Amino acid sequence: MKTSLYFKKLFTTSTFFLALCLVTFAEAQVIEDVIVTAEKRSESLQDISQSVTALTEEELETKNITDFVGLSAIAPGVTVAKNEGYKTIISIRGVGDETNQNAIAAPSVALHMDGIFIASKFSLRTDFIDLERIEVLRGPQGTLFGQNSTGGTINVVSQKFKPTLFLGHSVGAMAVVIFLQKQTYRNAKKIVLLGAPSAFTGIMERYSSMMGYSKTIDRGIDRHVQQKFGQPCSYFSTANFVSTIDSEGLIIHDKKDPIIPYQDALDIDAQFKNAQLISTESFGHSLKGEFVTGEIIKFLNR
Repeated sequence: MKTSLYFKKLFTTSTFFLALCLVTFAEAQVIEDVIVTAEKRSESLQDISQSVTALTEEELETKNITDFVGLSAIAPGVTVAKNEGYKTIISIRGVGDETNQNAIAAPSVALHMDGIFIASKFSLRTDFIDLERIEVLRGPQGTLFGQNSTGGTINVVSQKFKPTLFLGHSVGAMAVVIFLQKQTYRNAKKIVLLGAPSAFTGIMERYSSMMGYSKTIDRGIDRHVQQKFGQPCSYFSTANFVSTIDSEGLIIHDKKDPIIPYQDALDIDAQFKNAQLISTESFGHSLKGEFVTGEIIKFLNR
């Protein structure tokens, strides 16, 4: 009886610790992996050997940090204060501006904005706008960041441009689709394709016919594309690539387009699950006209 009770308690305790381990493991899986450039290359904050604090846009916004003075509250070892009414002094681990009375003296904490060294102290009065993250590197950083970094370095990284609207004409429209598919770009909300070809092979066949190229030249072009991009010409297909895109699309194509056949628009429309096809009959391949412009503006604004 005692043995049975002992094993029951042991089983209960083991089950509890197993559940605790699983919960801890699950929580560990959702920890955000912050990528920094503290050592002049992109790497995970977890792999950095030196003392670095990385503050993301979300952290700055949540804690209402709008300028350099606010860094004192959340970055360990960092002191930021206004001095004499017009200067902002930054110290890291007690090392900072050694000559406060000299307005042109070089500081001991370097400031870099998007990789560019900012020498003027007056730049520290700037508010934080559209930042991706701030990196605070503690300790001497002269090897990587040069002069004025005895106490450390502060890297300010601006947000990268993330467009949500894409518009392309002819081969440019194909390039837009290839980019969105190849880079798995997820910020695109609306895409406008004007006179777009459905396949790169079709373009090359028509161009080869127009120039009078032989089959030997055609094969040579295909080999060049294969060597340059790692894929044959047949791989680059707008019609195939749009099938993986969830963005809202607008396709405009003229039925009498002399450059890209109207059938190409039908092929793209058949694969683009969230797109609208507008057909015209008098604008040719250029698609210049107030009607086309109005339809594009209407689509982008709705």
